[in-house]
Amino acid sequence: MVRNSGKSMTPQVTQQQERLSSSLVILFVQIFVVGIWLSATGRFAPVIVNDTIGYSNFPFHSMEAALDHIRTPGYPIFLQLNRLFAEGFNSVPLAHYVVYLVATLIFFIGVWKVTASRVIACASASTLLYSRVLHGYVDTIAADTVAAAAGIAVCGLALWRITETKRWLTGCLVVATAIGWFIRPSYLFLISLVPMLTWLIHSAVPTTGNRSTWRNVLLALCITAGPVLAYSSLRYCVVGRFGIVSFGGYNQVGIAGQFLRQDDLNQLSPDLRPTAETVLQYRASGELPPGKYDNLPQMNYMRLEDRYDITIWHEFSPAAEDHVGHDARAVNTLLRRLGTELIYLHPREYVVWLAKAVRQAAKKVLWDAADNPVNLALLFMALVRVCRPGFLVKRRCNCESVIQISPQVLLLLALTYLVFSLAVVIPICPPLGRFTDAAAVMLTSPLAAWLCGNWWPDMDPASP
Repeated sequence: MVRNSGKSMTPQVTQQQERLSSSLVILFVQIFVVGIWLSATGRFAPVIVNDTIGYSNFPFHSMEAALDHIRTPGYPIFLQLNRLFAEGFNSVPLAHYVVYLVATLIFFIGVWKVTASRVIACASASTLLYSRVLHGYVDTIAADTVAAAAGIAVCGLALWRITETKRWLTGCLVVATAIGWFIRPSYLFLISLVPMLTWLIHSAVPTTGNRSTWRNVLLALCITAGPVLAYSSLRYCVVGRFGIVSFGGYNQVGIAGQFLRQDDLNQLSPDLRPTAETVLQYRASGELPPGKYDNLPQMNYMRLEDRYDITIWHEFSPAAEDHVGHDARAVNTLLRRLGTELIYLHPREYVVWLAKAVRQAAKKVLWDAADNPVNLALLFMALVRVCRPGFLVKRRCNCESVIQISPQVLLLLALTYLVFSLAVVIPICPPLGRFTDAAAVMLTSPLAAWLCGNWWPDMDPASP
C-alpha cells in the first residue's frame, strides 16, 4: 500500500514541479530581456544626482560622525561594497538591478505561498520588472532603487510569514525591514506595514490555520520595531539624539517655512525670532533664485512644490547657520522647532497643503500608471476580457478559491503599501516622482492576478 500511495503521488508532484519550473523560466526570461533592454538604452551607466555627494562622502572614519550625519549609513555602505568590484560608481547601476531582482524573486515566493498559484505569482512578480522606479532610477547614484527593493522584499517576506511561522523566515523579515529604513529613513513605514498586512491578510489565507491573528500581529510589530529602537538608543548614547537620523527639520521647514509672515515674529519663541527675521530679510533682498511659479498664489500647489528646495537651502538653512553655526544637528533641531511652530500658527494653510499634496499624489500615481506601456497592455487585456460573452456567468473550477483570493490579497497589499509609503512623505515633503513611483511599485500586481484568474481559470490550485 505504501508503494501504491507513492506511485499515485508521483504524477501530482511532478506536475507541480513542472509548473514551478515553467513559472521560474518565464520570470527569468523576462529578467534577462529587461536587463538587455536596460543595458542597450544606457541605463547601466551611472548618473550623478544632487543626493550623490551626501552618500559618497559619508564619514566612516568616526562612529560619532556617522551617527550624526544627515544620511543613514545603509546606502553609503552599499556604495562602499560596490567599490570592491569596480572603481567609482561604474558597477552601481548593475548592482541596483541585481538587488532589485533578488527582491522580485522573494516577492514571487511570497505571492506563491499565499495564493497557492505559481502562475499568479509569476504574473504578479513580472509586473515589478516594468515599474517606473526600476527603469527611471536604476542608473542614478541614490537610494531609490535599493530602498524600493527592500520594500518589495519586506512585502514578499510578510506574505510568506503569514503562511509559515519559521524562525529563520521571521529573522529575514526583521533584517529586510531594518535594511529598508537603514537605507532611506522614510521607509520607517515598513515597521507599521508588516503588522497591518498581517492583520488584513491573515484571516483570508486558509493555511494560517487556527493561529491567533492578534498574537501574530503583535509579534510582527515587536520584531520590526525592535531594531529601530535599538539603533535610536545607540544614537542617543553616542550623539545625544533619539531617532535614526537628524534631517526631518530641513524637510519640515521646506513646507511650513513658506507660511512665514511678518506678523508671525511676535508669536514665535524668542530664540526662534532672529532666524525668522533673517529669513524675511533674505526674501526682501531680491537675491533669492526665482521660481517657475512665483506669479501664482502663495497656496497654489505647484508654487509650494517649486519653492520647496529654495525655502530650505536658500532661506531657512542659511538663516539658521547664521545663528547656530554650521553644525547640521543644531540647524536641524532649530528648523524642526521653527517648522512646528509655524504649523501651529498656520493650521489652515497646512491642512490645505495636505489636501493638495494628497490630490497631487493621486494624480501622479494614476497618470504614471497610464503612461506605462505594460500597464496599458494589461488594461487593454482586462477590457477585452470584460467585453467577452459570458463574463458575468459564474464558472466552476477546482481552483476557484485561488481566483477569488489572489486579486483581493494583492490589491490590499498594493494599496496599503501605497498609503503607508506616502503617509510619511506628504506631511513634510512634496510627493515628487521618485516617491510616488516607489510607493506605486506594486499597483499592477492585482490586475495581473485578476487576468490570470479569468483567462486561465484552471491554473494550478495545489498548495506549495
